[in-house]
Amino acid sequence: MERHGVKFCASCGMQIYLPSRRVAIPKEAAISRYREGESLASLARSFHVSQATLRRRFAEWKIDTRGAPEAAQAIRPIQKFNR
Repeated sequence: MERHGVKFCASCGMQIYLPSRRVAIPKEAAISRYREGESLASLARSFHVSQATLRRRFAEWKIDTRGAPEAAQAIRPIQKFNR
């Protein structure tokens, strides 16, 4: 239940506090590695976030992500990161 933008438990009426869970991602490192050809999946694993989270951050940073055909072409250069 929500009142005035604050969440409350529906059964007991106590206020619910939700911790901030935003994970810090090193912006310059992520962008640099992505532009060198590393995949979103590989970057997401190394930063311990989901691909969706990383895609959202790239959108916030105004970085265009590769589409499926471009990502498939980038598979070969990725192998140097996964050794």
